[in-house]
Amino acid sequence: MKKTILSALVCAMLLAAMFCLTGCGENGGTQNNNQATEKKSKGNYDVFGCMEKLEPTMTLEKVNEVIGFEGTLKSDTESYKVYNWELTDKTSITVQFHTKLNTATITANYPNEMVENKADFSKWDEVKAKINKREDITYDQFVAYMGGVQGKIDKKTSSDVSYKWINAQGGYLSAYFDPKTNKCKMATGRF
Repeated sequence: MKKTILSALVCAMLLAAMFCLTGCGENGGTQNNNQATEKKSKGNYDVFGCMEKLEPTMTLEKVNEVIGFEGTLKSDTESYKVYNWELTDKTSITVQFHTKLNTATITANYPNEMVENKADFSKWDEVKAKINKREDITYDQFVAYMGGVQGKIDKKTSSDVSYKWINAQGGYLSAYFDPKTNKCKMATGRF
């Protein structure tokens, strides 16, 4: 009797393990295959969580693994291939793989209302002056200038990581940081 119960328990655990799929789920955790099948496109995926995990040096296979399902080929030329992953009804990830450079451009597509609108742009003139004088501003310093609000990664390349901030009036600010030095290279916006 004990062997039967133990065998049933082991079988149940093995079946549960077989039906797990990792990806950029809403909590960066796992989802079972039934959910993944229903939600391969327009699923319950966190676009910003995916952007945190993706790197411009990743292969298509690795990006598929990180996101949790295969992307759709949108364009194929001699120089690059563009793939898209529909995460939800409103969000997606687009990756342009540069064939000759062995690198990629990763872009998050999302509505602006997904970015917290609590940034404070009142110190913009000070930030702009430092950038124009080519003074170093790290990401953490930039966050302090934005009222302590973290930016959302919306684009990654081998030479830039772009973050976006939104204020309560609907204005936006995008800043580009060197991934090696973590220093601001430029910023632009409308507010």
